[in-house]
Amino acid sequence: MFGEGLRECKAQSDLLTGTKRFGELKKSIGSVSQKVEYSLTKLGWSLQPILDAMKDWGEDYKSSLEKKYENHKKI
Repeated sequence: MFGEGLRECKAQSDLLTGTKRFGELKKSIGSVSQKVEYSLTKLGWSLQPILDAMKDWGEDYKSSLEKKYENHKKI
């Protein structure tokens, strides 16, 4: 379970690093605080319809995917 969390953190880190290269995210750093904020650029916001469609797909198929996952774990 702990290793799964590490993989997720690594994947999130890779995602942020990768998207920053292509300009979907911009990073602002305050001069005094250690707080870092990310915000989407215009290019990043152009992905909104695609992300919404993926969210809708996930919601539509969530229960059937969970059933398949549970059945697979029993094997």
